[in-house]
Amino acid sequence: MDSTVLAMQNNNLPAKNYVPTQRYCTEPNVDIGESKTNLIINYLPQGMSQEEVRALFASIGEVESCKLVRDKISGQSLGYGFVEFKDPMHAQKAVLSFNGLRLQNKTIKVRIQSEERQIINNNTTRMFKFIQMHSSLCQTWGISNRG
Repeated sequence: MDSTVLAMQNNNLPAKNYVPTQRYCTEPNVDIGESKTNLIINYLPQGMSQEEVRALFASIGEVESCKLVRDKISGQSLGYGFVEFKDPMHAQKAVLSFNGLRLQNKTIKVRIQSEERQIINNNTTRMFKFIQMHSSLCQTWGISNRG
């Protein structure tokens, strides 16, 4: 496991050699300079191993890291994982080549991780606006918005 991740898990503080590569913000949909080499892969077949995922993506280019996410208790795959390429061009080629690929009984979804975060941010913004509108209407009509 990466020493930075391990240090952060142990005491919630970054390791001394931690160098932030992103600026932090609270505003949704703000570009924070994310890497274009990190991919998230969804809908992986249950029987697919981390080594098989790595081999598949290594057919495109040099893979820096590969992580298949597993259930902590059973050890069974949760059907998604992360691949990091050394070269952003290889990451983009992997998205174009493998997004929508049928593997066993599943059709995988491959995205650059920052794109996935953008989708989440868009949904969060919509939900926040809805809650603001709902609260405003409740206040206007004198209705309690608590349950």
